[in-house]
Amino acid sequence: MEEATIKGRVISASSNKYTVDLGEKMVVINARGKIKYRSGEILTGDFVEVIDDAISKVYPRTSRFIRPNVANIDMLCITVANPPKPDYLVVDKLLLSASFANVECVIIINKTDLDQSISEYVKANYDFIPIFNVSAKTGEGVSQLRSFLNGKTVAFAGQSAVGKTSILNTLMNTDYRTGDISEKSERGRHTTTGSQIIKGDGFLLFDTPGFSEISVDISPQDAVMNYPPYEKYLNECKYLDCTHISEPDCKIKQLVEEGKLSKDRYQRYIEIFQEIKKDYGMRYGNKKY
Repeated sequence: MEEATIKGRVISASSNKYTVDLGEKMVVINARGKIKYRSGEILTGDFVEVIDDAISKVYPRTSRFIRPNVANIDMLCITVANPPKPDYLVVDKLLLSASFANVECVIIINKTDLDQSISEYVKANYDFIPIFNVSAKTGEGVSQLRSFLNGKTVAFAGQSAVGKTSILNTLMNTDYRTGDISEKSERGRHTTTGSQIIKGDGFLLFDTPGFSEISVDISPQDAVMNYPPYEKYLNECKYLDCTHISEPDCKIKQLVEEGKLSKDRYQRYIEIFQEIKKDYGMRYGNKKY
């Protein structure tokens, strides 16, 4: 008897049990064959082939993140707010990681009902990507954001307590649990405990912990090639392997000096590059950098 083959999408993955959306129904199933014994072979977000109530194949991915371990994200929604005090180094690492993974980005400024002061800074430093001002509390800007996300599979990222879950609740008309701001440190308490996909009206949301602590697991050269928006000026530097730090006739340094690229973001670029260079050298002994 011929086996029935169905294509589905993994909505959540845990302990070799996978919740798969088959379109007309949701099923909780195992994997079969070799992939059953390969740790991390099947991720939340994967498109899979299902035969006789078991996953038999994982289709090629359009994108993948290592931490959290998810696949096939179309857009990363990087969220900032005040409070907590924005950590723009986290924002730049997320942008770099998304660029490397070929994932689009948008910056969402939440809690605009409390503080408008960060809007101008964000606009000045990140004018190369879409920016939305929203308030999960009042609903300001949420309908425009919902329209923008239509047809996309997105993940929210950023520091804890910036309101990612609150925005999700407003977008989805749900009531997921949210955390507080620690009075002592102003650092948010993590509330999301596992990656899952939540269906919205015309779009899908990854509810994912871990993006606030992401480390950029790429090489120094990959960092140079993918740091937005520097990548579009790569052919304008004198040296093809320019790191934009100590080399002469560097287009990036020229644009920073002319005020055409953000000086703050450039300083963070140097910090990120040096961090990646150190980590990469410790792991691989690469002497080029």
